[in-house]
Amino acid sequence: MYLGTLRVGRMADGRLVLNESGAETFDWHVKMRHLPADRMLDARILAGDPVSELEGDIERLVPVLISFYRWAGVTRLTADELMTVQEDQISVARDVLLHPRFVDYRLRVEKVLGKLEAMCPALAKILSDRVNAGAIVECHEDMRPEHVCLSNVPVT
Repeated sequence: MYLGTLRVGRMADGRLVLNESGAETFDWHVKMRHLPADRMLDARILAGDPVSELEGDIERLVPVLISFYRWAGVTRLTADELMTVQEDQISVARDVLLHPRFVDYRLRVEKVLGKLEAMCPALAKILSDRVNAGAIVECHEDMRPEHVCLSNVPVT
């Protein structure tokens, strides 16, 4: 999980230091926290966790996502560009979620993806209206199961 950046500085004597005043900036370090692999959504699905348990954990994720999207900046993409992104993401989701390892979810996935594809023509008009209103924000547009950690406090 991305936490921020740290300035790597070089002191006059050549020592490298982190976030220390008086040091010449040498490089930047990305500060991250390792998330538990067994709590990632894709791992939980593969492990056969009960759907009812997954649904409860995903419900706890909703407020986290709402908070994130509330503060995200307005997109600079056009409605046509956004529609291309949506169609590409549906295609990626189809490739990933119809993989044989998710066979137990195949019927549900096909049903959901079919509904998404059927909605695309109407979505193009909705996206145009929302882009014109400044209501589409920059965010992580390709969130997939391997991007979601269902820990005590869900994170993406």
